[in-house]
Amino acid sequence: MPASALATTILLRQGSAVYTPWFLRKGDYVRVTGELVENPGSSTVTVKLFTKNLGESGNGTNVDVGTSLTMATADRRLVAEWGPSTGIGLGRLVRYQVQVTTPANGTATFRILDPVWFDAVRA
Repeated sequence: MPASALATTILLRQGSAVYTPWFLRKGDYVRVTGELVENPGSSTVTVKLFTKNLGESGNGTNVDVGTSLTMATADRRLVAEWGPSTGIGLGRLVRYQVQVTTPANGTATFRILDPVWFDAVRA
């Protein structure tokens, strides 16, 4: 399983949040693409990026409270970018926090594509 993929189906109850496994940072910046594939229950899926350094314990720290992927419309891809100039920057390890806000019987099918990593360039 690629370290960044959500390889399993996750059922979330309204308001609950799930963290993906940690994976290694591969560049100074990361661009993440999310897609809400199907949304019959008018759900909203929010993806945030958390980070920490090797040897630290806990859930990590939200990289930037002002940046997230918030998907509510099916068949539409959204992109968010995090890096050294956004929030606290990226530590050695990163992972996603996925939260679903849904009506009582709502469901949603979504995916996060493999992230695109790139390094800063000095001119």
